[in-house]
Amino acid sequence: MKFYVSILTLFLLQNFLSAQYSIKGKIVNQENQPVEFLDVSIIQNDSIIDFITTNTDGTFLIKTPKGEVELLIEEMGKVVEQRKIAVYNDLDVGNIAITSQQLGLKEVLVQGKAKTYERLVDRLVFNVENSIAAIGGDALDALKNTPSVKIKDDQISIVGKSTVNVLVNDRIVQMSGNDLTNYLKSIPSANIKKIEVITNPPAKYEAEGNSGLINIVLKEAKQNAWSTTLRSSYTQGIYGILNNGINFSYSKDKFSALVDLSHYTGNNIYTNDMNYDYPTEHWNQKVRNKNMYRGLSALTTLSYKINDKNTVGIQFNGGHDFSAKREKTKTISNQNEQIIKDFSTNSRTKGDGDNYNFNLNFTHKFDTIGKKFSVDLDYMSNTGANGNDFISDMYFKKERKTILANNLNDKDIQNISGKIDFYFPYKKGTWEFGSKVSSTESDYKLNSVFTDINTNENLMTQNDHFNYTENVESLYLSYQRKLSDKWSTKIGLRGEFMQSKANSITTNTITEKEYFKLFPTFYIQYQPTEDHSFNFNFGRRIQRPAFWELNPNKWYSNPISYTEGNPFIQPAFVYNFELSYGFKDYLQAKVYYQNIQDGFGQIAFHQEQELDGELTQTQIFKRLNYYKMSNYGISLSSTLKPYKWWESNLEFNFGFNKSINEIDVLDKEYTGNGANFSVYNNLNLNTKKTFTAQVNYTFVPKGKNREFDYSSSSSLDIGFKYLAMDKKLTLSLMAYDIFKTDLSTLSTNVQNIPQSFRQYYDSQSIRFSVSYKFGNSKINVSKRQTSNAEEANRSGGK
Repeated sequence: MKFYVSILTLFLLQNFLSAQYSIKGKIVNQENQPVEFLDVSIIQNDSIIDFITTNTDGTFLIKTPKGEVELLIEEMGKVVEQRKIAVYNDLDVGNIAITSQQLGLKEVLVQGKAKTYERLVDRLVFNVENSIAAIGGDALDALKNTPSVKIKDDQISIVGKSTVNVLVNDRIVQMSGNDLTNYLKSIPSANIKKIEVITNPPAKYEAEGNSGLINIVLKEAKQNAWSTTLRSSYTQGIYGILNNGINFSYSKDKFSALVDLSHYTGNNIYTNDMNYDYPTEHWNQKVRNKNMYRGLSALTTLSYKINDKNTVGIQFNGGHDFSAKREKTKTISNQNEQIIKDFSTNSRTKGDGDNYNFNLNFTHKFDTIGKKFSVDLDYMSNTGANGNDFISDMYFKKERKTILANNLNDKDIQNISGKIDFYFPYKKGTWEFGSKVSSTESDYKLNSVFTDINTNENLMTQNDHFNYTENVESLYLSYQRKLSDKWSTKIGLRGEFMQSKANSITTNTITEKEYFKLFPTFYIQYQPTEDHSFNFNFGRRIQRPAFWELNPNKWYSNPISYTEGNPFIQPAFVYNFELSYGFKDYLQAKVYYQNIQDGFGQIAFHQEQELDGELTQTQIFKRLNYYKMSNYGISLSSTLKPYKWWESNLEFNFGFNKSINEIDVLDKEYTGNGANFSVYNNLNLNTKKTFTAQVNYTFVPKGKNREFDYSSSSSLDIGFKYLAMDKKLTLSLMAYDIFKTDLSTLSTNVQNIPQSFRQYYDSQSIRFSVSYKFGNSKINVSKRQTSNAEEANRSGGK
């Protein structure tokens, strides 16, 4: 018996060993120059057996079983060479010549650095590390220089559409408004590799964000190297902002680390000139905020490659910030050209906040052809305390009254989530599926006391406590396949189950919600030739209200104006349709349609209230579901190179919108249109490309969006960058909004009361930045060169 077992074992071993043949070769172009970064596969019985990428010298060595196999060579998913080979021993196929007609990308694009702006099938990519405008700034500055992205009044949106959600390294940021902008200010632009604007995200991403997602991708440590970068920048607007930081990265063998520390301090301003035309009087209110802030932020990324198949990593991103705001508000009411009311408010707001984000991740590779799964566990903490004290000197009815107010607001938001993602590529298509579970709890406490200084009388006391919990469980599945040489498609479906509980503890009012929704996505591409492509996509998305928008507590900015949230707000649902055409890199044209159901936003209500025995107008800013909306638009973008030293990216957007309102303080229906034109120019001013310039211009003509009319605005930015000391020292100078034209007037009519707002965000400024980098780019590594090189090539390099 043992003899037969031994014979069987030897037979199986012989067959196993006989399968370990290899095929080697070299891929060259028609000038006999090596072609790197092409994908080489071995296929047998419609299954991918092995997969590698050609080295920098064009060579490859790939494992293969015995028998008839297919050697497949691809570039960016396009088959450029296909051969059937009979394998009975190791083979050397020699040089495989690929013509320029077969290659879709010219060699310079493969070997050169990434373009500053790239437009892919489903997204726009802004390579931040190539932009002068983003040097020395933070993530918010980088977003302001991202095509199609608009930032106004703490709202991040895509031009012609509504608000979006922000992700960092594919992980959604559970913040909005001031919390989000403060968090983005804590991320130095030096740590950002690229920003992806995804207008219609596939099923893999959360369905949150009614106009898509903005994904901020952070840098990683360069393979087998260490480096340290010291940086400093100073921005001068009306006031100054200083930002200093240090970055250290290290990678050797199985371990890599990136640590970054940043400290910032400075001041900026915000002004608003508001007008209200009441039936019997005209109000003019001028607001001037001086914002003082300082903070310390940190980023730490650690990764350890356990073996060729398993990698584990952790990431921390966050910090502490302190802010102090001094606000002066002057309100004058005229009746028949006579001043009947004069309110002056001086306030001081102090805030301490902490934002912490922790991530633990694990990736397992099933094989060398791309099959893998990853697990992410995340924890986010956003806490803070704000104190707002103001004194209002109020003159009306020929009497003067002085009111002192003390407001205290504590905030505590905690989120924990976990997700698992699977990626399975096959010859006949690629499957992606996974799941995510997220739980969030937010807690707000508010205490307000209003006192008459003259009489020491307590006019009003407010104590509110609001708690909100939200749980979301989701599953997704998508399939991508190349149907032929000209047709390819991708379909996906995401299901999300949400449960929430809003508890106004002070009034013992509980509001509970629960729903399950499906979010399909569909993409199809037709590419008749290498130069032309047509794409169509569809997706359904959801816009949930921010946590603070659900908080019913009243936040007073002065005795006659306050803001309150609404725990009864329902999520908005959005349907996106896009059809696009591309001609090489020169032209991208897109038409889109967007339908929004149960849209919500802020409405300024006006009502008379009694103040010290007299009636006066009060502005109440509430959040409500109040509209349905349709957006139609066209977007044109082009990349031109008039000269070798000049690259110009142009973008034009035009849209038409129609909204139906469901509240009686507004007209039943509004129609309007809007447009935007931008040009981003990158100039090489010397042959060594060590002296470069950037000139950006944006123009927004007057338009209308829902019930809001806005005037025109524009911005001209000019910058220079110089590399010295073997490109280790970087000096840059950037001037923003040179002519101070990036401001517009927003006007509307609520309750038959015309009103207008003219806001300015200190956009005119100049920034000087300096950074110095030193290190070793060639650390000696262990002899695992083949697997390391393959993985590095497949990930696009570091």
